[in-house]
Amino acid sequence: TQTSLAKLFYQRRSSELLSSDYILSQPPELQRRFLAILQSVKQCHASAYLFALPNLRLNEVMSAQEFRCDMALRLLIPQFSGSRLCSRPLCTRPMDSFGYHALCCTGSSMNRRHDLVADALSAIAYDARLQPRRDAPVYCLGPSWRHRHGAGPGITAFRLADIFLHFDGPRPPCVDITVVSPVLSAMPTQFRPGAAALRAEEAKYCKHLAACNAAGFRFRAFAVDALGVLAPDASALLTRLAHLLESTQGLPSYLARQLVFRRLSFAVHLGV
Repeated sequence: TQTSLAKLFYQRRSSELLSSDYILSQPPELQRRFLAILQSVKQCHASAYLFALPNLRLNEVMSAQEFRCDMALRLLIPQFSGSRLCSRPLCTRPMDSFGYHALCCTGSSMNRRHDLVADALSAIAYDARLQPRRDAPVYCLGPSWRHRHGAGPGITAFRLADIFLHFDGPRPPCVDITVVSPVLSAMPTQFRPGAAALRAEEAKYCKHLAACNAAGFRFRAFAVDALGVLAPDASALLTRLAHLLESTQGLPSYLARQLVFRRLSFAVHLGV
């Protein structure tokens, strides 16, 4: 009953917002971005980080400025006036006043966002006693052009697995993480929440599944979009880790799920 009432309340408030003079005064492209954000943030676990208690040890801490910027992006509030260029390394593109450029910036922030999510997932797997290894040399993921932990620029012989779960069955999986932007420079007229993460997940399997199987490993794609919407296999992996935490840490089922999804959600939004 509470869920049904909450959905009705959200639908009414969302309709009121989208029909407000403020929204209708914006260009059509911007209106489609507003709608995409409103539809995304209400998806299951996408806003879980808002319920996380500050915890420095778990890296669940935001500065006041980071939190204000994140809230402004979600609440459709402009963050500055006039025109500015992105100040991030490797990116000098113009920024929009609402901060949507941060979701798809090709500068160093994309690597940071990816690594924050990978570190959070690895820490959860460690608590579940799966003995994860970050940046594992598995030699089946093809060449790499990315900067890695402590590594300089240039091409490495083989792409490292973001996380390798040693104790997860007889054929340990290579987990490959990707964080994609659901907000595009040209938004489609029909937006489907989670579609960007699902496409990224499918692309990862097409690219790496056969090679990993041939090398004797399983392959697990972990895709999430920058608004926190998880692809199906990412959600399934987090659910499984929550079940393992129940037995390894003695946590109640509801608490294990809360800790897992909130921690991962916080990492995604901290990276934005």
